[in-house]
Amino acid sequence: MDPYENLLDKNPYDDGNKRAVTGEIVVVLDVMYDDRGLEFITPMSRALPRGEIHELILTDEPNPREHMGVDRGAVVGFVEIAQGGVTAVGDEVSVGERSLGTLVGFDETHMPNHQNIVLSTDDCRSGADLDIELGTQIRFE
Repeated sequence: MDPYENLLDKNPYDDGNKRAVTGEIVVVLDVMYDDRGLEFITPMSRALPRGEIHELILTDEPNPREHMGVDRGAVVGFVEIAQGGVTAVGDEVSVGERSLGTLVGFDETHMPNHQNIVLSTDDCRSGADLDIELGTQIRFE
């Protein structure tokens, strides 16, 4: 349940008045799946404190937020947060100089260990297929 569901008529983060969350890639994976069953939590934002490690997943499924989850995905890998802050649906996520996609949801299957952060993209390939390297900087803004 989202306590703000009936109080807000738009995403309060759309104005972009928040600092970027940054980090670095600590694991690069070569994983693809077509029937994962990720389920998004209702809240559209999550605080990511410095030092936490989370998984990045890309999807090219249409309208993932409408369905509140995805089946098809490519795992980029794991990122360690260097500068904490708040990430939200609609944030643009880049790794190095490359755009990875737009944040569309959070899945808590593995909590409290880590969150799955799901990005919508037209280029649904794993971190290994994208030639992402360990230590590459990542940015949510």
